[in-house]
Amino acid sequence: MFRIIFAIPRPRFLLLFVLGIAALFAIFTTGTPQGRQATVQSAGITLGLTAEARESLQQTGQAFPASEAAFSAYYRVPDGAGEFGLDKSAVDEALFSNPGPTLFRAGIGTLLGSGANFSVGAIPIINIDSLTTSVNLYYDDDGWIVAYFSSGQESSRAWQAVELSIETPALSDLSRTTLLDAINEVLTQALKQPAVTHDQLGYYHWEHPSATSFLMFATARGTIGSDVMSFAVPSNFVVQEVSTAMWISAFDLPCARTVLDGVNITGDQCDRSFHYSTVGLPAFNSLSAHTLVLEHLNQDKGASGALVMLIYSAP
Repeated sequence: MFRIIFAIPRPRFLLLFVLGIAALFAIFTTGTPQGRQATVQSAGITLGLTAEARESLQQTGQAFPASEAAFSAYYRVPDGAGEFGLDKSAVDEALFSNPGPTLFRAGIGTLLGSGANFSVGAIPIINIDSLTTSVNLYYDDDGWIVAYFSSGQESSRAWQAVELSIETPALSDLSRTTLLDAINEVLTQALKQPAVTHDQLGYYHWEHPSATSFLMFATARGTIGSDVMSFAVPSNFVVQEVSTAMWISAFDLPCARTVLDGVNITGDQCDRSFHYSTVGLPAFNSLSAHTLVLEHLNQDKGASGALVMLIYSAP
């Protein structure tokens, strides 16, 4: 059993617990708080493939495109009779014939491949200010649903900011992700079943199979200025991926940038969009302490947000 932690920075040190071991991520924030909440959520869930999932999704000849997948979340649908299964035809119809929008999906999905008992597609998930995040979906009649990003894509695409204000964002929770929304699209809209929560899912990174944990933390603001977050990763943790995300709302098109360890990793952006990047590990691991800066540049209108996500293994 691994422990996955969702954290929002606050202006003090945070003591986070991973695998039951106290792991000090020193996080200190400066700048004018833009509604950041002093909240840390921790839920014990599995990060990795369960034995059941490994047998079903990784066996030779199985349909799941493992070589094309990166960060993912998965769930198996109970059939109400003590087994598992789903109506593949109903999901196909809902995702690829119904133009939407729905509670989670912005428009019609794209069918990428299918067989007698499985389908693979991509759907546009609604994000903040009518932006969308494309999420791939695999599902089969054994009840497996896997929401995933394509190989090479940043894990930080999981950031779901749809509940934030586009002018005065107040962060309180990072546990809702775009992967969770994609799975709930299948459950609620196609199968007419209740939505699930983040702690009912399994998570796995297909390009980093030895990773045991991930950490997300973020900041957002709607006025000119900078939010600064400094953090340190314990020396006995093995960081396998560092990725970032930045969004800008459309209201009067404010400009923003995200700077990690002194490098402007997003460039100066002034368009309503998400911007994702992956950070080089040699440079990241060469430092004992790190600083993430969100700069909201040109006016006290609109809003912007920045997130950093670490994929790592812990002892």
